[in-house]
Amino acid sequence: MRLALVGSLLWLVAVADLSLVNGKTLIDYFLPVPIRGPLSTDVWGGQEVGARDIRNGLEDPTCRQWSYWDGQIIKGPDGRYHMFTSRWDQALGHRGWSRSVAVHAVSDNPIGPYEDKGLCWPENQAGKGHNVTALVLPDGRYAIVVSETRPGDVFVSNSLDGPWEHLGSIKVAENQYSHLGQMSNVAIMVRPDGRFQIIARSGALWISEDGILGPYVVQGPSIYQGIPELPKRDLEDPVIWYSGGLYHVVVNCWTARKAYHLTSTNGIDNWRFRGLAYDPTTDFIRYTDGTVNHWFKIERPAVLIEDGHVTYFTFAVIDVEKAQDRGGDMHNSKVIVVPFDGVAFDRDMQAVAATRAQGKPAPRPLYKDPVYDAPTDPVLCFNAESNRWFMYYTARRGNVEDAPGVSWVHGTNIGIAESADGGATWTYKGVAQINYGKGEHPNDYTYWAPEVIWVDGLYHMFLSFVPG
Repeated sequence: MRLALVGSLLWLVAVADLSLVNGKTLIDYFLPVPIRGPLSTDVWGGQEVGARDIRNGLEDPTCRQWSYWDGQIIKGPDGRYHMFTSRWDQALGHRGWSRSVAVHAVSDNPIGPYEDKGLCWPENQAGKGHNVTALVLPDGRYAIVVSETRPGDVFVSNSLDGPWEHLGSIKVAENQYSHLGQMSNVAIMVRPDGRFQIIARSGALWISEDGILGPYVVQGPSIYQGIPELPKRDLEDPVIWYSGGLYHVVVNCWTARKAYHLTSTNGIDNWRFRGLAYDPTTDFIRYTDGTVNHWFKIERPAVLIEDGHVTYFTFAVIDVEKAQDRGGDMHNSKVIVVPFDGVAFDRDMQAVAATRAQGKPAPRPLYKDPVYDAPTDPVLCFNAESNRWFMYYTARRGNVEDAPGVSWVHGTNIGIAESADGGATWTYKGVAQINYGKGEHPNDYTYWAPEVIWVDGLYHMFLSFVPG
């Protein structure tokens, strides 16, 4: 969007880009988690996470044998739910992930509990595999893809119970973007047009016309670069899927411990930021009796799609910082399953996409400061916590009558306005609370020309200060 100051009025040339209906984002569509077993704090992580259900998902309740990570569910023709995940020796602590093996677990209920059935390919490198995901192939076979420790290896089987045969390794064609084709945190899908599509840690999109092994052509630079609302670094664990007529990506920021939701109509370009996907500090993991869990980190999101809609998310979770899981203690990781209202989500996303296609013109003038009438030097910063755009500006005192000379441009605060509809309309919030310089100049300070950026979970403001 382009901002311009005309006289004392702020104008905007833009079309509103909404998040979801009524300000909702993806996190608002998670459903209460059915309780499969007694909730207890007398389990590993119970003190940190809260009373929790050890029969949800997949874990080692003894905390003496295994640590689990990843977790992709496929519903089989037998009506059972098959989870493909990685595990390692709990005694190694979280650093043991590099010795992971790929395992198959089964449950009669999508929530769990899942029973670990053992290694997927015990005769191939002793089952080695980490960052495991799985999918149904167009020919009806099943595939497991490993993207860490043995990057891009693909195994196939006619049955979810195996045996699994090593098909080969994913290849990336050479082009100007092929350096973004590194096999890390790979998420893969079969597009509605039958092509295979991958998004990896880099945020670049790869497409294969010739089957699951490729060669894949990297479509361009990282999609994250064109989305100013996203953190600029530390993004990982993307998941991609198609539902409700849109392609969706959820990507996690491991330092901020939050994940964000993006959409595209074609899955290749014009990706739009749709706000917060999940945040472990919020109460989105809530059981049907109201009990809430707060895992320290929630990573490796994956989705189960049934009848065209997401019905469950799986997450790899850990109760403490990874470095604090040292093995032989009461800290560990597991895979959890959280139900999701994909029908309502897709309905609302379709409404948002339709609204954006129709456009929402901004008023002229866009915004007037209700106190001093002359907002100047505006900058925008997306506030993910509130899912709103914030405008910061010099609150120039344009309507002050007893200000001779240029004194009316001094004595200014930094004003703040917010927009809940993508920038089409703005509401005054007040002035920024800034203490700098007020000790020596409590009544004659001037703040000018702010710039606000978000880095590593903090908002940073840069501005000019004039004493007087």
